[in-house]
Amino acid sequence: MKKFIKILGITLIIIAFLVIICAIIAPPIAKNYINKHGKELVGRKIQINGLYSNLFTGYNRMTDFTLYEPDDSTAFVSFDTLVVDLSLYRLLANELRVNEITLVHPQIMVWQKGDTFNFNDLLALASSDTTEVAVPKDTTTFSPMAIAINNINLREGRVYYEDRVRQSVWDMEDMNLHIPGIYFSGENTNVGINLNFSNGGSLQTQTEYNLTDGDYLVHLNLQDLAIDNLQAYLTDYLNISKLDGLLSADMDITGNVNHLLDLSVKGQTGLKNLSLTDTYQKNVLTLDTIGIDIQEINPSTSIFYFNTLLLRGLSTSFDLYKDHNNLTDLMKASPADTTQNTTATDTVPETPMHLKLGKLDIADCSFTFNDHTLTKPFTFPMTHISVQADSVTLSGTNHIVMKMDMGQGGNAFLNWKGKLDDISNLMLTLSIKNVDLRGFDPYCLDYFAYPIRKGILAFTSVNVINNNMLEGRNTADAFRFELENKRKELQPEYNLPMKTALYLIKDKDDKINMELPVKGNITSPEFSYRKLIFKTLTNLLVKIAVSPVTFMANSLGLSPDKLQSIPLEACQWEFTSEQFSTLNDLAKIIQSKPAMTLVLEQQINLPQAREELALFNAKKKYYLSQHPEKSDSTLVAIDYAKIMEIETKDPGLNTYLSGIVAPEHQNNSVTDKALTLVPTQTLQDQIDRFISLRNQKATAYLISQGIPAANLRVETMKPEALNVYNGKNQYKINLVLAEDEQAQEEAATTPVTAKK
Repeated sequence: MKKFIKILGITLIIIAFLVIICAIIAPPIAKNYINKHGKELVGRKIQINGLYSNLFTGYNRMTDFTLYEPDDSTAFVSFDTLVVDLSLYRLLANELRVNEITLVHPQIMVWQKGDTFNFNDLLALASSDTTEVAVPKDTTTFSPMAIAINNINLREGRVYYEDRVRQSVWDMEDMNLHIPGIYFSGENTNVGINLNFSNGGSLQTQTEYNLTDGDYLVHLNLQDLAIDNLQAYLTDYLNISKLDGLLSADMDITGNVNHLLDLSVKGQTGLKNLSLTDTYQKNVLTLDTIGIDIQEINPSTSIFYFNTLLLRGLSTSFDLYKDHNNLTDLMKASPADTTQNTTATDTVPETPMHLKLGKLDIADCSFTFNDHTLTKPFTFPMTHISVQADSVTLSGTNHIVMKMDMGQGGNAFLNWKGKLDDISNLMLTLSIKNVDLRGFDPYCLDYFAYPIRKGILAFTSVNVINNNMLEGRNTADAFRFELENKRKELQPEYNLPMKTALYLIKDKDDKINMELPVKGNITSPEFSYRKLIFKTLTNLLVKIAVSPVTFMANSLGLSPDKLQSIPLEACQWEFTSEQFSTLNDLAKIIQSKPAMTLVLEQQINLPQAREELALFNAKKKYYLSQHPEKSDSTLVAIDYAKIMEIETKDPGLNTYLSGIVAPEHQNNSVTDKALTLVPTQTLQDQIDRFISLRNQKATAYLISQGIPAANLRVETMKPEALNVYNGKNQYKINLVLAEDEQAQEEAATTPVTAKK
């Protein structure tokens, strides 16, 4: 606007100068003189085809005027007709009265290239005139001349502006201006301007301005202004290739020119058909319409009051990459701030912002989240988004409701209560229903290496923040959630037997219901709600997948501590009552989860077992020596019970063994003496017989309790592991899902922590 005022001022100076020449000399002579000596007068060629001036009536007319560019061929300023009608006789009454100023079809062609304008030479000419006019001293008092200017008209004008660096063009045509009168005291001056833009849109303004006190009122009506020309200026800050949209406004602006920020803006403004395209020719944002009803905006008092904000048809997306996203890509890097910090001695307190919105109404919007950080890109569209609020303030409590569709029948509902300027205390409720879990397949692959076959998810989250401390209750409800087989070629972040975990937490109706409580300080730099939820979910799945027996025991009200293993004795061939009780509990678990396989792995400490069997054989020999009426083939259960009751520290046992071992073993311990009495292979054969006998009895009993043979594996630790095993003698208990068994074995030998 300042540049336009400069141009207009230069033009008026030139025209006034020419009118004065016309008033001094006869019009034909003046016209010829100006046409021939234009460069001497203003430094540029001037062409006038018609010039008329009546010194008696004060009527002046100039036609077909052109002020050329320095190249003498391109028009800079031109018009068809200029009429200036003066009341010369009023000069006798010390009054300058202009009855009419009419300018028909004026055209101003302005271009800019960096800091250079096509009127710089005219500015230089004006500033180079340093002639001083001597004013004689006179003490006579003169009354100021009264000035009255009436009936100012501009018809069918055109202002063309071209920024040759940014390649931006603003072409305003059909410009019409009418000022009934300019009043320098008392009354307001009324100015009306109408113009059209060459690429679409129109502007109408009506201004009242008081020259005495500086008060003004501007009514502005802008219709469908194409904003594509703003693209050239936004590229200084944004990486965009195209901007489209139509801007409209109907507003009243009141204020005072002496206090620029003390102004009041009221009315409506809106934007429609907005489209923003990045440098990759991808739509970053599209918008059908946005409308704002302004109750009042006053920058000096920081008042921002709006009656309504209406938004329709917004469509945008967020594309996440490993080291950037599409929003950061859109923003150009700001130049480094080299301003040195200085300590201010006087600080002016800032006026607190007063923000109020009577009604927020957003509908028919869509948002797509694209995650390109995964092995398989994730796309999640959200459509028919609506946001409603009856009242929104900056410091008061607000209630905002959001609804959206999430594809294939899914939907979400969000209820938020809190303050915009203080998130340390708020309440947020989120409800998601009927979401197809197949859409989350990329995450399941990346985190667990399992593709999702099918499933429907419902999720409810209730979150309360008090003094920055979050406490959230989240419930995940999945129906018919099934996974494909694990992808062995992938390296997942978490190594878990997911099929096993999901099967175990399903109820009889194929439903999964999980409680996921979260807590945390939202001011912590590490705080991430998504990470908290995922960590809680992962921890739950870890507990289930790594220790399925414990999970099932807790679910059925059994004792999980007693179902981890079944202690054994190396020479035991019959189970105790406690061991049978454990087997009964395991049968109940399989009956409740018939797809699971019960695995009992017998783990025997071979060195310890050899010692126990050698001692048993030694005690049996000692018992038979005390009962010559008995033999090895006639021993019964009561005899074996008595044999087991013989203490290793029994002096009689030690004396007996000393009498039957070789002399070199006389001073050995009882155990070592016993070991010398039986060959190692014989002891191993006995161990193998006991192991086999126990496995047979356990298998037969569990099948008798209703466990199908296909769901039961009673086995012994593999020989290579058994030979180095030095733990307790026991049956190690495990539950496996046949199609997930390899994943469970990997999880048992791999720490369940994030690999990344």
